[in-house]
Amino acid sequence: MRKASVLTMIIMISLFAAGCAFGQHVELTDENSQIVTDYSTDVVSKHNKYSNSRLVDLKTVRKEYQKQIDLDAKKKNFIAMQRGVSANAQDQPSDGNGSGGEGNAGDAVPVPEISIAEAIDIPEFDVEYTGYDVAVSYPDSSMSDNIIMGMTAAQGDRLLIVHFLVSNKSDQDMECDVLSVKPQFRLRVNGERRTLQQTILENDLSKYSSVIPAGDSADTVLICEMSEADAENIETLSLIVRSAAGRPEYVLEE
Repeated sequence: MRKASVLTMIIMISLFAAGCAFGQHVELTDENSQIVTDYSTDVVSKHNKYSNSRLVDLKTVRKEYQKQIDLDAKKKNFIAMQRGVSANAQDQPSDGNGSGGEGNAGDAVPVPEISIAEAIDIPEFDVEYTGYDVAVSYPDSSMSDNIIMGMTAAQGDRLLIVHFLVSNKSDQDMECDVLSVKPQFRLRVNGERRTLQQTILENDLSKYSSVIPAGDSADTVLICEMSEADAENIETLSLIVRSAAGRPEYVLEE
């Protein structure tokens, strides 16, 4: 029965397209002829179980539309829930120091239980923050003659050079190999996390690998680049270390 219906439909469409005996001959443009051909192909294909029609089923459209509505609703609910959590955190009573409950932006950074040296897996040494510099380039000619390994900030930017003194307080020479540990460092400047510059400096703390004589120290640095305005208005500064020891954060300037 279905085969007969399909055959009848094909014949009717063919006669219409050819303008046969059903009335006045109709002149079709190439575009209209293509539309008739496409439509007839879709109709025939729709009744052929071995072919997928290009015509989209209305049920499929409604199903996809409903899925999108459900997804949007879930997103709105999640955002509302997050806002509710933030509002509850802000409503927590103050601890007497002007800060709110745990997780607020104004909370003090907890003091890590391990030292910087332990965090980067060189516990035999002492690592001490000694200050920072803001400059256009590092090192400058007064610090070193080896300018080939230096770096310069882009126009309008400045380099923030943070210094750490690595000391060998033992009575024998020791190799300080931070490079093999591969810790990841970040600087937080005025509450904003900053990515460090990748350098080939011999005294880059993140890649430092050298023998430090007994009782001697080495000045190492971490460098990031920022706008001149940000570099000249540093109020808070901290170091974040990500290694096998976790991700402690050390307040350097407050």
